Amino acid sequence: MATTEEIRLRVIEADKALSLKRAGIAERIGDLAQRHSALAAELLDTKSEMSRALAEAENIISLKDLAKFTDVPIDVLTSLAAPVKTRRPRRRRVPVAQAADEAPPAPAVVTP
Repeated sequence: MATTEEIRLRVIEADKALSLKRAGIAERIGDLAQRHSALAAELLDTKSEMSRALAEAENIISLKDLAKFTDVPIDVLTSLAAPVKTRRPRRRRVPVAQAADEAPPAPAVVTP
């Protein structure tokens, strides 16, 4: 039978191996998330630049001709020609209880 000290050392060793695996996975996910964020920002910049370039070219060449010359499908060019919308922050809703506390008083009813 294992002694108390041996049991403690076995648990520490098992935890160490698991901790190393967890740390490796966390590092990989963190690196991928940073890469994803950078690529998403780059893609947004590219879409914005494409939208501006298509807007500048609209009086010079049609999307149909651009599609023919570039082998880029016209539906892709059409979607890129639309201005890139950035996300607006959502409006914060006031909790009902707070809104009721801050609501103006009801007008007084005047009876003749």
